Amino acid sequence: MAGAATPGRVNLQQYEILRDNTIAVTQPDRILKHSQARRRLDYQQLVRCESQDEEAEPRPHTHTTSSLAIIDELEYEPARRLVDRLVRAISARVCFHEISKTRGSFTDSPGQPDPPSFMEFILQHLRHAYTHWVETGREETTLSELGWPTCFKFLQQLRTTFLDDWDGEAELNRWGAAGSAVQIMAYLYEHHEDLGLPVESLQFRGLGDELDRLHNRDLILKRWFERSPDRSTLNLLSYPFLFAPKYLILCSRIINSMFMNYAIRTSMVLRRQHEDYVRQQRVRNVRDHLAARLYHSMHEHLVVNIRREHILEDAFYALWQREKRELFLPLRVRMGMNEGEIGHDLGGVQTEFFRLAFIEALKPETGMFVTDRESRMTWFQPACLEPLNRFEQLGLLVSLALYNNVMLPFTFPHALYRKLQGLPVDNLRHIRDGWPALAKGLDSMLSWDDGDVRAVFWRSYVFSFEAYDQIIDVDMEKFGREDQWPAVYATEEAEGQTGIRDALVNVPSPHTNPSTDLASIAWRRPRPLNPTTRDTDGSDDTTDEALGSEEPQAVTNANRAQYVADYIFWLTDKSIRPQYMAFERGFRTFLKPKQVSIHTPGSLQTAIEGLRREINIDDLRASTTYEGYSAEHRVVRWFWRVVGAYSHEQKCKLLEFVTATSRVPVNGAAGIIFEIRWGGPDGERLPSSQTCFGALYLLEYDSLDKLSLKLGIALEHGLGFGVV
Repeated sequence: MAGAATPGRVNLQQYEILRDNTIAVTQPDRILKHSQARRRLDYQQLVRCESQDEEAEPRPHTHTTSSLAIIDELEYEPARRLVDRLVRAISARVCFHEISKTRGSFTDSPGQPDPPSFMEFILQHLRHAYTHWVETGREETTLSELGWPTCFKFLQQLRTTFLDDWDGEAELNRWGAAGSAVQIMAYLYEHHEDLGLPVESLQFRGLGDELDRLHNRDLILKRWFERSPDRSTLNLLSYPFLFAPKYLILCSRIINSMFMNYAIRTSMVLRRQHEDYVRQQRVRNVRDHLAARLYHSMHEHLVVNIRREHILEDAFYALWQREKRELFLPLRVRMGMNEGEIGHDLGGVQTEFFRLAFIEALKPETGMFVTDRESRMTWFQPACLEPLNRFEQLGLLVSLALYNNVMLPFTFPHALYRKLQGLPVDNLRHIRDGWPALAKGLDSMLSWDDGDVRAVFWRSYVFSFEAYDQIIDVDMEKFGREDQWPAVYATEEAEGQTGIRDALVNVPSPHTNPSTDLASIAWRRPRPLNPTTRDTDGSDDTTDEALGSEEPQAVTNANRAQYVADYIFWLTDKSIRPQYMAFERGFRTFLKPKQVSIHTPGSLQTAIEGLRREINIDDLRASTTYEGYSAEHRVVRWFWRVVGAYSHEQKCKLLEFVTATSRVPVNGAAGIIFEIRWGGPDGERLPSSQTCFGALYLLEYDSLDKLSLKLGIALEHGLGFGVV
């Protein structure tokens, strides 16, 4: 039956597009079981769409037939049963391994490592097969014999097994065919980068829609959130990689709204109880004291008052001493009232507040964060001397924005969201987006095979960073991974003798940053080579000259792999550990663990930062509403003509001017609240906006050129609510 399909023709670039972005389409996106013909139609239609590049050199496209052959083979009932039993057997072997490891029955000799599990053997085989497939692909000039890698074929079998056995419920038998397939796919997801499997290939993009069709979404989420660990069943929502990011963000917002509603109900009950008590209480001082203590708790919103000149100071003061239960209330921000601004917070004011707060916090002069020159992404500043509670407060602001569905105006590397999810950051792929030049250099050094890297790259075994206009080179071999950094040198006097000892503290203080001078050798290596000399004032001299010098070891072919691993560790963990730990503490102040675990790192990043993509003016125009104008009014037509010619930067400024954020929500420009209102007759005033309502006020200008000029000036200099 597979031979009946007519192979299409694509070039190598299109093949990579198919492999990296649209693999999942080979399986039905809708969970309803497709017929064999429908599966063929879906995939062949995809191939036709991806093969429309007429300028590309055509190449044989035999992988279409190869992929369809997998589906066809699994339509054969004996083959389906065989795969079903294989999946169950793998899952059972993994289970027995975990039981044996718990009981300690692998070895009688303590201290010996446990043998690898059966799943680790499978992963090792898949890695080897993928490496061979990649090397073969590099040598081949055509795709006639390349086909799909083994790991993808295995994944396709797992996907088909899940689709055939799934009964439409969120709760699955852990040891059934569908549950076993999900658990094995979880292993593949953890190692998908090593196996060349894009995240999209593990997603069932119609899974969430089918769950919603069969069940009440709120009820499913409530049951999942209240669910206790169970060894015999699993819940699909505990495996977020199966769902599209858009669905995960929607579920996260529903869970947040549940907490908000509960907090509001609790506040209303407390207020009624207080009113009943006040009516019975005759002592006025007691009533006033109780009302003052419960003032914030009886509100239905978390209200904060912010001055523009002191935005961070007011934000920290307003939030830091609130009770945790108050943070669960919907946020309402009053900002710029002292400056004469008039703003009713229906979402726009708080968006403006978060935008200005993080712009202020990320300024280079604060010394808290650093920006990569190439990627323009933000990261924590190593050796930062700012108090750690500042990072904790910023973490709280990020969680508050996530809870209130506000996108933030920064761009952190993917590594941050892996860390917030408790996932390791130990691979060049994990830092490539944030530090592309560094990752490219380290990758080139790892792959160098023309002699010794020492003679070509001239790298020392150090981690280098810039802080306060100084370059610090840390000898990574001298510091243990759990040693205090910077090292603490202390002198001691005993029986008239003066010596030096290095006081290495394993656990740094969670509230203070080390105040060691950046010129000290303590930042560069953990212990002195020679005894210190005493200055005339009796203090220790711990400079390089006094302690002696020792050149760090060079990076060679033998130690380059360990050097790269250590460098990634220092970049993403060791050098910024106090700052990150404080930030994470603030981030988790009131968010429940499941409010974060429902995300993948990618969907968490999208929920916090929004989408960094081109703003589709056609979609924005289709969703725009009007007040005082119509869609066919000449001023409106002029406006869209002007905006349609804008660059990406100008479109972002327009969006920020009207909505207080330049980021696109997860459902695209169609999800932006954008309204054009009549701002008065023709005149010299500039357009203005009310970000509270996502409203743009346009005067009825008498010419296209005048509208373009006034709008450009407003976007360049506009600031505030209702004023320009």
